[in-house]
Amino acid sequence: MRTRPFTSCDRPPVWVVYACCCAIGIGLYFQLPSTAWQNVGYVVSNLVGLGAVVIGTRRGRPGSRSAWRLLAIFPAFTAAGNVVWLVNDNLLHIDPFPSWGDFFFLGGYVMLAAGLLQMVRARTPGHDRASVIDAGIVTTGFAVASWVFVMSPLASQEDALAARIVALAYPAGNVLVLAVGARLFAGPAARGAAYRLLALNLIVQLTADTAFAIFNLAGTYHTGHPVDALQLAYNLGWGLVALHPAMGELTRPQPRL
Repeated sequence: MRTRPFTSCDRPPVWVVYACCCAIGIGLYFQLPSTAWQNVGYVVSNLVGLGAVVIGTRRGRPGSRSAWRLLAIFPAFTAAGNVVWLVNDNLLHIDPFPSWGDFFFLGGYVMLAAGLLQMVRARTPGHDRASVIDAGIVTTGFAVASWVFVMSPLASQEDALAARIVALAYPAGNVLVLAVGARLFAGPAARGAAYRLLALNLIVQLTADTAFAIFNLAGTYHTGHPVDALQLAYNLGWGLVALHPAMGELTRPQPRL
């Protein structure tokens, strides 16, 4: 029986291999023997995502690299925040709030929003009032729901003022990211595979962060909670978007449809 020789064309794309490895890694996370190791797993997911974004940017050579540099700061800042969490939780056995970790986590939201905004400017230059209105409608709806279910209960807690401000900054950060992301997705431009992966990753992130906030408010969150799967997925998902061969389309000026 004759068989066709193996060629490089038979190899799966890098982004597919990466996605499969990430799925396996998330499954292994829940098999780790202690919360300390799971906290380490969070840091690893951030570093893997960061490395994939850096490699993907070099491979894809997008027209505007500034957006990807800003996006790369997000997993870097989140990794730093998770290191602070790891040290406080497993080495010092303290739970300060706010802490330096919150500075890094919240700074990551700002960098992510800045990177997405840079994508908007590169992809759809000029003014687009209709897209702004559509994005505003989506953001307003999410902001109202966030206030009712997350922000209002946080504001009514009897914690110190600084703690309440920092706690409210987290859902506010999600609203900021959604506002810019919705503007990107509402633009009248072509929607390819990398575009859809980016949209999916943002949806997973907003869902995971909102669910985490609700479980945390209810006092039912713990390291190793099922919601961690979503958080790890979006940590790694930024690398998936960057490794996709069509990632350059996210910062390429698009013709109006």
